[in-house]
Amino acid sequence: MQKKLLAPIWCVFLLVMVLAASLEGPMRDAGIDVAVVCTGNLLLFLLCLLSYYLHRRGMHASGGVQFLGSVYGAFILRMAVCASAVLAYALWKQPYLSWPAVFVCMFLYLVYTFLETRALLHIQGGRHGKD
Repeated sequence: MQKKLLAPIWCVFLLVMVLAASLEGPMRDAGIDVAVVCTGNLLLFLLCLLSYYLHRRGMHASGGVQFLGSVYGAFILRMAVCASAVLAYALWKQPYLSWPAVFVCMFLYLVYTFLETRALLHIQGGRHGKD
């Protein structure tokens, strides 16, 4: 069941990578750095999987403190890594920053967060027999 719930996340990851590779020319013409989009997609995909497993572990915790610790830990980890990645990119490519690529990654962050939350809610709903 877990593989079925993670399938949309894998699909989005692979779809973005294939689209970035196949539409490299038009993306470059639009001012979107394909390397930034691919790197951001990989980072967000890995963060989504890690956050999913932290949340899932928290759902099976024996007490509320462990649950909140996993939820806040996943949130802080995700935000710290994303903020650090954007800051590192901004410092590295100072005059040649690709803002459209950063905005594409921000959109991907929302997509991955939605898919992760949907999978977690499905687990929670199935846990109480609401399937």
